[in-house]
Amino acid sequence: MGWHFRRYLEYEETKTRKMVPEKELIKFLLKFITPYKYLIIFLILLSLINLATGLATPYLTKILIDEYIVSKNYNGFIFILAIFILIAVINFLSSSLNTYYLAKVGQGILYSMRCKMYRHLLRLRLEYFKKNETGAIISRIINDVDAVSDIITSGAINTFINVLSISGSIIIMYEMNVELTLISLTIIPLIVLTSYIFSRWTRRAYKKTREKIARVTTSIEQTVSGAKVSQAFVRRRKIDIQKFEETNREYLQASMEANKLFSSISPIMNLIRAGGIALLLWYGGMMILNNRLTIGTLIAFYAYTERFFGPVISLTMFYNTIQSALAASERIYEFLHEDIERDRPNAIELDKVKGKIEYRHVYFSYDSETLLFKDFNLSINPGETIAIVGPTGAGKTSLIKLLFRFHEINGGAILLDNIDIRNIKLSSLRSHIGLVLQEDYLFKGTVLENIRIGDPSAGIDEVKRVVKELGIEEFIESLPNGYNTSVLEGGKNLSAGQRQLIAFARALLSNPKILVLDEATSSVDPYTEKLIQNALEKMIKDKTCIIIAHRLSTVRLADRIVVLSDGRVVEEGTHEELLKKRGLYAKLYYEQLDKSMIEAVSS
Repeated sequence: MGWHFRRYLEYEETKTRKMVPEKELIKFLLKFITPYKYLIIFLILLSLINLATGLATPYLTKILIDEYIVSKNYNGFIFILAIFILIAVINFLSSSLNTYYLAKVGQGILYSMRCKMYRHLLRLRLEYFKKNETGAIISRIINDVDAVSDIITSGAINTFINVLSISGSIIIMYEMNVELTLISLTIIPLIVLTSYIFSRWTRRAYKKTREKIARVTTSIEQTVSGAKVSQAFVRRRKIDIQKFEETNREYLQASMEANKLFSSISPIMNLIRAGGIALLLWYGGMMILNNRLTIGTLIAFYAYTERFFGPVISLTMFYNTIQSALAASERIYEFLHEDIERDRPNAIELDKVKGKIEYRHVYFSYDSETLLFKDFNLSINPGETIAIVGPTGAGKTSLIKLLFRFHEINGGAILLDNIDIRNIKLSSLRSHIGLVLQEDYLFKGTVLENIRIGDPSAGIDEVKRVVKELGIEEFIESLPNGYNTSVLEGGKNLSAGQRQLIAFARALLSNPKILVLDEATSSVDPYTEKLIQNALEKMIKDKTCIIIAHRLSTVRLADRIVVLSDGRVVEEGTHEELLKKRGLYAKLYYEQLDKSMIEAVSS
């Protein structure tokens, strides 16, 4: 009972969002159901067997009492009893099979729907993740799929059976006695009205609990994300605890208010049912006393009344249950229709790459108003190492995002070996580019598994070779279990420098022709940075290397330094040449130098 009310209330919160036509949503859901059509037909047959055995039992009771017990017909009594046992066995077997295969269909649909959504998730453009909260995305794949899976399996089949159960019960009851049938039907309007009233009462309480639990979740999320700050400012901790307890108490109070209403639904419905049964027994008893009805018929009526009261209560809420599922399916539909990264129809695979990169008359903006790059031009020769520097917001990282096609340019072209990268398959383009970020992400697993992301087919010997060339074998061996050391989600059990060393090994294992370092050494200590620089001097040979540098000390490896400002190239040259020009590069360099000297003196 509570399940139907909660589904109704969820629908009430989201029904104003309905945009996709219901016919389109049903057509969309049928794609997931079709593979199980024969199993669903089998489930319907099992349900019909359950229904038939359930409807037969009260009528057999009538026959048993009126024709065999009253007349003391022992042989007939044994015969009907044997039929009872046979029906009970059939009902048990069909119910067991129905429960198992219903779960199988539901879990199968849930599995295929989540797999489809996950594959789609991996192909979504970066803009989607910027516009949507992580929790909302996860909720679509977990909670919305659960809601839809429920309704298109057990909900739909049970509703079909409920309708048949009500219809069958009424027909049999009508054949037995018209007066008692009309008496039994009198409470149906009361059930429908009560369901409607309770739905309206509980909606406000339910929405209030949703608001309060959202505040609790936000409080926990902030505490986990800002754990270092919370622990550093110990005097703030007591205030945070008090605020959380207050928020949690508000949720408790809202939940108790809602539970008061939810907990009263079933008792009130049972009270209405008891009233209807009492009316039936009173009227039927009077008919028996007047010899207008047999005892067996009244007992059978009681059983049939019990059989259709439950389905009637469920059906009064089923329309809203359907709407709730459609609201969830709409969110899934919208998710699966979000724009994804696509290859052009005639996109090509790159076999060998020389590494020439050219930004030719590029126009780009993150929004429709402000252009970050306007007629931007930059050429990088094969095997050349360039450093791109500039103040925050100059467009350094954006150049790399465009090279990977994380974003599409508004105009112009980006060429790789004189081929427009839009004419290259994304998987092929990115397989030739190694990337190390300022804060690279490590996945839950082992150190070896994280390194092998660069080339899943690489054996342990190949991994060790790359680690040795990078010069970090001593670091790997110093870990508790070496290559088999467990890495927590995000690599939070490792230091920033350790995470970067693993990220370098991962990038270099893929043996890319183009290597991109996006401020990759800005979060490591000077010793680790020196270690990486020594290794890179060997590894960047015969590779095109782009270094996005925040620390200007890392640009020493570059053949050429490109200085950006406001999306434009304002200076180019070597470190010495740019210092002589006394332009923006020299200004940035000396500012960092002064800051480093101050920090050194302070320490």
